[in-house]
Amino acid sequence: MLVLHGENSPHAFQMVNAAFRRCARNAQPVNIVLAVALQREVWVAVRHLAKGSAVTCSDVSGQRRDVRASLQLSRTGPCELGPGTVALRDLGPRDIIADRDLGKALDVATGSPINVTVSSAGVSVAATGTALTDARVGDAVDVRLLRPTRILRARVTGPGSAQLADGGP
Repeated sequence: MLVLHGENSPHAFQMVNAAFRRCARNAQPVNIVLAVALQREVWVAVRHLAKGSAVTCSDVSGQRRDVRASLQLSRTGPCELGPGTVALRDLGPRDIIADRDLGKALDVATGSPINVTVSSAGVSVAATGTALTDARVGDAVDVRLLRPTRILRARVTGPGSAQLADGGP
C-alpha cells in the first residue's frame, strides 16, 4: 500500500512523504521522502512571432514546463485568442508566453513615425516625429522631432497621431 502526503509549494521541487506498508503481518511501514520536479502547462510560441504580427491559436501550443522556467504571469488553459490579437514583443519558437506578451494592436509603436499637432487660438500646426515608446489611444507618448530637434510629450489620439495640449510644450 502506498500513501502520499504532500503540499502545494511555490518552489521548484515538491517534497512528498510516502509510507509503504508491506503486506506481511506485523510489518513495519517504511517511510521515504521523494523530491519531485514541479511542472505546469503553459503556452509557448510554435514559431517566431515578430512584434506587431497577428497571433492565432495555431501559433501557440500548451507544453509542460518546469515551474522555475515558467513565469507566474504565463498564459495557461485553453487557447482563446480574439480577432486582432498581436504579439506585443518579439517571441521566438518555444518561448513561454506571458499575459503581457499578447494583446490588442498598439496605436503607436516605438520607432514609428507619428504626426503631432498642436492647436491654440484657432491656429493648428502639425509636425512629423518619431515615437519613443509604445502607446495606445489616450496614453502619453514621447516624440522626437527632427526640426527643431527636441523631444515633446503628446497624447495619442489615433493610430500614428498625437496632440499636444493647448499652448504647446
